[in-house]
Amino acid sequence: MCDVICSTNLNIMISANAADLEYTECLTAASIFITQVICAFQEVNSELSAKERTEEEVRELQNIPRIMHGLRHILVRLSAIQNVLPRL
Repeated sequence: MCDVICSTNLNIMISANAADLEYTECLTAASIFITQVICAFQEVNSELSAKERTEEEVRELQNIPRIMHGLRHILVRLSAIQNVLPRL
């Protein structure tokens, strides 16, 4: 009986660790992707800001800093989640 319970508990722990590892990998991939998007937005923003733009283009460009702020906020949240997950 004890062997079955111990074995079951071990399987649950292994499954939990595998899930944590999977979450960590996904969070890391998401963090890398968001960082790349932020870099791309910065490049586009600097290139487009240097040229003369129509009123509509200027309005669209004004959204880039807002989007970047939101992405940075998400990046901070992802980092916080990763810090809460147990270390494997």
